[in-house]
Amino acid sequence: IEQLAGDLLPEPTLEQLIATGFNRCHVTTSEGGSIDEEYYVQYAIDRADTTSTVWMGLTVGCAQCHDHKYDPITQKEFYQLYAYFNNITEKAMDGNRKDSPPVVKLPTPEQEAELAAFDEQIAELDAQTKAPIPEVDATQIAWENRMPRWTTLKPTSLYSKGGATLEVLEDNSILASGTNPEQEIYEVVAELPPGKWSAVRLEGLTHESFPKGGVGRSANSNVVLTDFAVFIAPAAVSPQQSAVSDQELVIEDEASVTVTQDTDDQRPTTDDQSTETDVESETTDVNPEDPWTRIPVVHAWADHEQALGEDGLEGVVANAIDDKPETGWALDRRIENRQAIFLVAAPFGMEGGSVKIRLKHEYD
Repeated sequence: IEQLAGDLLPEPTLEQLIATGFNRCHVTTSEGGSIDEEYYVQYAIDRADTTSTVWMGLTVGCAQCHDHKYDPITQKEFYQLYAYFNNITEKAMDGNRKDSPPVVKLPTPEQEAELAAFDEQIAELDAQTKAPIPEVDATQIAWENRMPRWTTLKPTSLYSKGGATLEVLEDNSILASGTNPEQEIYEVVAELPPGKWSAVRLEGLTHESFPKGGVGRSANSNVVLTDFAVFIAPAAVSPQQSAVSDQELVIEDEASVTVTQDTDDQRPTTDDQSTETDVESETTDVNPEDPWTRIPVVHAWADHEQALGEDGLEGVVANAIDDKPETGWALDRRIENRQAIFLVAAPFGMEGGSVKIRLKHEYD
């Protein structure tokens, strides 16, 4: 049984697997022009013939083409035995390898002992890698605590130069509808959370009410932001002081504004920064007629930019901070959410103050 089907026994030993190799001790081929199915048949016939000769002492192979002339073995019975071996899983063309798969490794007793020792070392090292490492864990926590923390702003007043309509959704994003002029300026005013803030993130969100379910209200659902600006002011700024006009504001698309806190209270730097700006000193001299102080934005990053213009650069997000209305950040017409992050020259903030985000859409 072990030499005929040792590998099919419950939890076969290495010796039983080796014994089963008896069935594979037949001639194989890798000759050019050979047909796989033909040799699968040849291999199964060889195994049936060899098994009957060795273990049954019968010339069963004589019944391959006809009923046996002398022994009570029919041709049908030969192929019933043949069917038992007709389940070869290896390739018919074995590449003339002496050890065509499947194979089993046969280590010596010394090698088995060495392998067992290696297994113990691997298990010990694996346990070490999965165990807590206090020093690394503490460093990880400290690093995570230094990471910026994004806070979503809750709009307190919204205005539109073009007179669109607006709805603030449950997640504090702003959904636009109604009047939809070709060019527009929007302003969003929100309470400024305590702390020092180093960046502003603007998200353009898809919505089913927009053309093609995209991020904008234009016919192709695209949006081009030609200017992005950030202002701060002390508390108690009136709506008249916040607005660009008397009309109600709405964002060109469904949008969400978040700010990130500078946890180390250090001024971030970028390659584009050429001057150091003391924001706090600027906010002390507030003009009573215009309480808003503009915060310099020195760098911008976006998750996607549409190539516009001959050089393909008229749609990059850096155009939103270059004060040029003929260029801007193009969000593209893909049905995907978009986001841009604007880094300021120095962390800004004041106790109980307000922040105003101005978005211009003046691309011609």
